[in-house]
Amino acid sequence: MEMKFEFDTDARCGHVALPVHINGEGPFLLHLDTGGARTSLSHSVVKKLGLEATDPPKEMEAVGVGGPVDIKLSKVDKIEIGTEVLEDEEIIVVDFEGIFGTQFDGIIGHSMLKHYKMTVDYVNQTFKLEKDNGNASNKSVEWAGFEYLDGTHLVGVPVHINENGPYMFAVDTGSSGNVMTPKVAQDLGLMVPAAGASDACSGGDCAGVGGTMTGYGVQVRRLTVGSAAQEDVIVGVIDLKVVSSKGDALDNGIIGYPFLKDYQLIIDYPNERFALVNGQNSN
Repeated sequence: MEMKFEFDTDARCGHVALPVHINGEGPFLLHLDTGGARTSLSHSVVKKLGLEATDPPKEMEAVGVGGPVDIKLSKVDKIEIGTEVLEDEEIIVVDFEGIFGTQFDGIIGHSMLKHYKMTVDYVNQTFKLEKDNGNASNKSVEWAGFEYLDGTHLVGVPVHINENGPYMFAVDTGSSGNVMTPKVAQDLGLMVPAAGASDACSGGDCAGVGGTMTGYGVQVRRLTVGSAAQEDVIVGVIDLKVVSSKGDALDNGIIGYPFLKDYQLIIDYPNERFALVNGQNSN
């Protein structure tokens, strides 16, 4: 079974915005976030749908870049992405509009994506979900295994920096930057900020759902993820332990939009494997 459609990219952050129907209403534009544990909706969407929001258990903590995030829980009868339907889904409610100061309907996270083989073609702006045995298509793709970082939902992939590594980084379609931790930067001797690195998450202020924090950008001669490589790139240096209560899993870094935008990203969740296909060869 396969579902495919076109998407728009949010110009503010490079996020993939997908049209989603919830309980038969919509479409709402939800951002694809492989770094998010659960599908989340904004207060305004939950109010429009007439859903009840309740306090989460004390052990459920949400932390974003900059600090803790106030959350609620709710449940939806049906979520539809194209022809794919999930029923009786528990979702997280977040005041996205209050955080970002603009309309933001929500995110699609691991709780939904884990059932599928997902393909995000950034170059041609197409999104595909498949349910099969993992062998029915993409036979020519050069697959590599991924691992869930430290028992979390985060998809960890092998990354080499200037031919050093591998380091296990999280692939995060919700990240507007590529990021390494101060520990990795120190190990590699990348401690001098690169000139002109002032954009979010590659130097200067890095914005997230918990607020902002300051990082700096370093020049990397070669950044390799699996079999894909880019040269002369800026990577932000950020202490990722402040990003999440699962921060210990983010011990090395994040691969985000600046790297992914040139590729077709395939994550086969059921078979725990991934691929990056050059955008020019993705049709």
